[in-house]
Amino acid sequence: MLILSLMCSFVFLSMPKAYSTLQFEDGKIKVDVYVIALEEIGASGVGNVSRVIEGIEGAVGSVNAKDFGVVWPSTNSRYAFYMNVSSYIHYDSGGGFSWTYLRTKFPVNATLHLVKDWATYREIVEDGTECVVVNIHGEIVPIPWSYSKEAWTDKIAEAMLYRNVTWVHVGGYPFYYAWYQGATSNETWGKLGFQQLMKHVGKGNVTIPCHPVYECERACLSTRMEIYFSSTWPSIYSAHAASFDYPLLDQDFRGLVALPIWNRSDYHVGAVVAFKNQLNSTSHGFYVHIGANRTFDCSGNPSDADRFQGFMGCATGLWSLVSRTARETLVGEAEALIQKAHEEGRTDGLQSARNFLENAKNLSNRYFDQAFCRDIYYAMLSAVKAKKPEPNLLQFLFAGLGLGISSAIGIGAVVWYKRKKNNNGEDQ
Repeated sequence: MLILSLMCSFVFLSMPKAYSTLQFEDGKIKVDVYVIALEEIGASGVGNVSRVIEGIEGAVGSVNAKDFGVVWPSTNSRYAFYMNVSSYIHYDSGGGFSWTYLRTKFPVNATLHLVKDWATYREIVEDGTECVVVNIHGEIVPIPWSYSKEAWTDKIAEAMLYRNVTWVHVGGYPFYYAWYQGATSNETWGKLGFQQLMKHVGKGNVTIPCHPVYECERACLSTRMEIYFSSTWPSIYSAHAASFDYPLLDQDFRGLVALPIWNRSDYHVGAVVAFKNQLNSTSHGFYVHIGANRTFDCSGNPSDADRFQGFMGCATGLWSLVSRTARETLVGEAEALIQKAHEEGRTDGLQSARNFLENAKNLSNRYFDQAFCRDIYYAMLSAVKAKKPEPNLLQFLFAGLGLGISSAIGIGAVVWYKRKKNNNGEDQ
């Protein structure tokens, strides 16, 4: 039994460490974006690699310039006015008592790194934490020295599972080809490559329908994409729709899709997939899937697909890590305000704050940014407005009445005792 216990302890201690939140630097959320662009390797599933990189640069530049923010309307009449409860929540626009717009706003410092050598690529996958990795080689996955294609894919999965790395696939069928370091051409792996990756989240049998029902149709931006991204990455509307080329089937990834990008019916042409092997896990990375070879603007005109494969992939990759850090930061602030109110004895209204906080945490675990921001604001506001309980006059009345009765009984007992003592003395 002791040996078994020691073995279990060893396994636990040898597991890779899980990380949860990006660091702040000079008041900004710091995040690194690594673009894998190995010079001796070609690309498949994307056209102009330079245009893909330009799209990635655009996504990084946009979040740095505009900050990460989500705007939401407050229509609850109890909380329709604005109160400064957090430096990250601001009054935005609108007016009137029953309609107020608020915005969460987090400054971001996203740094783009162009990775052209194998050693850096290997180091990022083996040891990188809380970062975005964009593979612009598309269907081709580069395999470093000493690794088999299976072992390297397992290493990529480990980075997502335990070190919160987000892997971005920008086009074509993911992991369809393997290119070994030193080779002059790729090796076809087929559908087994994607299955090798997805077996780590219990999806080892999934395939991607290359010719789905809606082959000639287009998928549009999801409502959540428009709500969450329009403030920080407004260029998404230049890729308002996308072609059905390599979509994910919803039923294959139900419970793991953190954010649909383009979707229609039962298909996600693009999606951010929570890469976790336990559904209740909150510390994990993401797999970003871009399954479109063509994009279209709001008027239905073709847009620069290569650029928007990179732009949409990088923007959603940044969202996956930055939004979680923003949500966790706001949860920490709300918990501190509730604790402060409790310590000061301001308990009247505090249960409402706790209820809003619990709702916000549930929404955060489901990646619902807008609803989360609303409830976390209400939690903070309720904590700030909590008061000390008013004295209860009825309790004072009953307390006074009880004290009077007790005093009367006590006095009566003393009088009775003295009389009895006196009577005993007379009898003697």
